[in-house]
Order: sequence, then structure tokens, then C-alpha cells
Amino acid sequence: MKKNLTLYLPYLLLVLIMLAGYLIRTLTGLNHPAVSTVYSSLPVIVLVVLSGSICIWLSQKIGLPGTWDRSLSIKNRMLVPAGLGLSIALIMIILSTIEHIHIPVINMPQAIAVYISMGILSEIFFHFIPLVLLLWLVRKISSSGTESSAAFWVIAFVIALIESLLQSYSLVKTGAVDSLLPVIFFLELMLVANIISLVLIRRNGLGPAIIYRITGWLFWYIIWMNWLHR
Repeated sequence: MKKNLTLYLPYLLLVLIMLAGYLIRTLTGLNHPAVSTVYSSLPVIVLVVLSGSICIWLSQKIGLPGTWDRSLSIKNRMLVPAGLGLSIALIMIILSTIEHIHIPVINMPQAIAVYISMGILSEIFFHFIPLVLLLWLVRKISSSGTESSAAFWVIAFVIALIESLLQSYSLVKTGAVDSLLPVIFFLELMLVANIISLVLIRRNGLGPAIIYRITGWLFWYIIWMNWLHR
């Protein structure tokens, strides 16, 4: 019983934050490309929450760390993910400045709640659920009952590429770029960023991967785009 509480309570906290973010943007009537996608709608959020709950259970079957594994040091749970997120954000700032990428951002004060909740949703939807399901499937069909390192990297690359392509398409759709070159640079950076996130899920668990994404988003979208860049 105690083990189940330790496993699911951090996930429940993430769910509450997601729902709070959805409630805030609904009550404030926020209209922005980041929250106008299908996957940010309430039915999809509910589906993600339920699927994520199943994958929390499956993740233990395939030996992944818990959502917030206390056997890991604070360094591996918080400091390393946050440092990696900050590094990706800094590279993105340099790229956007050089290539004149203008991404529409959500204004304060809604930005904090929305980017945190959307960061959690994105990490569970795009990374955690497909990674756990595919690793579980590979183990089921594998004669050894485990997945090889090569299998993980292939799975991670495919998952990361899908989100990177969607992110790059969004960049073009919103008119944030006016040529092909910055899209290519952005795609490559997002591919690396998403692979890092998947590696964190495998080695450190879902919680550290979310800290990695949210740190990058808060620094990029709020500190840079909302404050320093204006």
C-alpha cells in the first residue's frame, strides 16, 4: 500500500496541476495557438491522465524509476534535469536571435500556469506514454524478456522525431519563421532536446523529465520572451 502511494501520489499532483492549468485558461478565455490544439482539449487531457495511470503501473513492470524516485539523489532528480533544461533554453535563445524566430507567447500572468500545465501534459502525452508502451511491447515479444540498448535508442529517436516534426510544423504554421533554414536548425535542436527527455524518463523517471521540460519552457517563454526580450 505504501509503495502504491509513493508511486501514484506524485502523479496525482501532476494531474491536479494539469487540470488547474486547463481551468485557468478556460476561465480567462485564453485564445492562443499553444492551447488551441486538439491534444490540449479536456477529453484528450482525461484520456492522457487515464493512459498515464496505466503506464505508471507498466513502468514498474519494465523496471523504470518511479515518478519521483526517492532512491535517486536530489542532483539526479532536480539539479541535472533543470541544468539541461536551462541549457536547451539558452541554445534556443541564441538560435532564435540569430535566425529571427518569433514564437507567439502567452502573456503574464496566465503564462506561468499554462506553460507549467502544458509542459506536464506534453511530457506525458508525447514521451512517457509512448515510451513505456513501446518498451513494454518490446519486452513482451523479446525472447530474453528485456529490451536492448539499441532498441531503446531506436524507440527514443522515433518518438523524439515525431514531436520535433510537430513542433517544427507549428513554427511554420504560426508564421514564426520566414525561411527554411531556421526550421531545420529548430528541428535538430528539438530532436536533441526530446531525446534528452526520453533518456531522463528511462534513467531518472517521469518527474525529472518534467522538471527538465518545465525549466526550459519557463526560462524560454517567461523569463526571456515575456520579460527580457520585450
